[in-house]
Amino acid sequence: SIITTATLCPTSAGCKLFFPPGSYLVEGGGLSIPQGQPFVYFLGAGASNSTILAAGSPVTNPLTAGTSEIVTADRTYALTVGSAGGSSFNGGPRISNIAFRDVSGVGNAYGGIHFESISHAFLDNLAFIDFANGAGAFFDAGGATSYNQYNFIVGTTAVNVRTPFQFSTGQNASNWIIGGNLVGSQVGGGACIDFQGNFQSSPSPSSGGHNYLFYPQCNYFPVAVHLYDQNSDPIFVHAEQTAANATNVIGSAPSGTGMIVDGTSGTTNCIDNQISLSTFTSFSTGISVTSNCTHTVITSPAYSNITAHLSDSGVNTQTAGAPPDAQNIAFAGPGSSMVQYYAAVSGTGVTANQLVCFSTTVNFGVKNCATSATNFTGVAMVTPTSGSPIPIQVAGIATISLDNSGGAVVTGGDYICSGNSGKGHENSTSTCSPGQQVGIAAAGSGTSMVSSASVFLQKD
Repeated sequence: SIITTATLCPTSAGCKLFFPPGSYLVEGGGLSIPQGQPFVYFLGAGASNSTILAAGSPVTNPLTAGTSEIVTADRTYALTVGSAGGSSFNGGPRISNIAFRDVSGVGNAYGGIHFESISHAFLDNLAFIDFANGAGAFFDAGGATSYNQYNFIVGTTAVNVRTPFQFSTGQNASNWIIGGNLVGSQVGGGACIDFQGNFQSSPSPSSGGHNYLFYPQCNYFPVAVHLYDQNSDPIFVHAEQTAANATNVIGSAPSGTGMIVDGTSGTTNCIDNQISLSTFTSFSTGISVTSNCTHTVITSPAYSNITAHLSDSGVNTQTAGAPPDAQNIAFAGPGSSMVQYYAAVSGTGVTANQLVCFSTTVNFGVKNCATSATNFTGVAMVTPTSGSPIPIQVAGIATISLDNSGGAVVTGGDYICSGNSGKGHENSTSTCSPGQQVGIAAAGSGTSMVSSASVFLQKD
């Protein structure tokens, strides 16, 4: 049989095995490729005929079967690659156009593929089906000093799977996930893509990083993306929890969290992660950044039907293109990267040349900064007269109203701090309190007392 042939295939490097259309049942411990056998290539005739969310239960719906599929009903993985304690630098296999399916009807299997101490795997056009309590692909580094790295994943389909991609304890680095349509388990739980991080205390936990997610579609998971102990991960993702529009999918809208960014305490293992041009729909929280993370950068997110767009306890979290709770945003300033358009309305204290801050309690985006604020966004260029977005200068040199009584003599190079009720404060040569620096005076006023200053925007 082809399964018998597959067990012999890894005995020589350079093996390529074609799986014609059909279902191939593996029992007991599943199919295994041992450690140290690079250049193994499993090729099928097609991963899945799935319509993703067909009428009826995916457990029995034949539309979710793969054209070429490896199936199991046992408490195991359909395929195991590598071995515990092996070299994490071993060249992984290429697996293409094959589906992996749990046919137990009760979510019995652990998952589709178990990679143990494997790097350099290439997975393209795979499907994981009905692993309702398991993982599609589980990358198991096996320890705090081991690696899951250089794995390349393209165009995956997952239907009724608890966690399509799970990366275990270890250093998860330079893994690429490109595209894919991933649908959560009907019995709930799990995460679409889960970098579990490095929880071991001895040796000390260390982070991975530079994992690239390019627009996987994560649908109906309580958590779409979980990053733990990651540095400099560029994330582009589309995530939805609009369960009311799907048949037989657990979840309610809005519920769950679109993305969680977390790490080992101390802010040294969760640094410089970048979430860009991502979409979050019908979650309770769009993005959550914990206090263990530093300099998370969130650029031009799109939120729809989200209760709380951003829950941020991180250190020096940066946002650009849209404030955490703004509506009706135009993302690009005309001809200038120094101007962004945020929503504001009259009656919120916003006036031209005053400091504006994100608002986490109202939906119009920005309002005038409170006294001695530490979260200012930029400087209002006009006074709003309606609910239309107004231009906010976020970089370069801006004119800022001052709160100094009777005005102030401004000297170029003086510190300008966040003052009272949305105005700046001329602080002379004294540094501002932490987080309150607005910028540096770009020009002096000579001996004249002035009520505004030309300021080079530079937050501390």
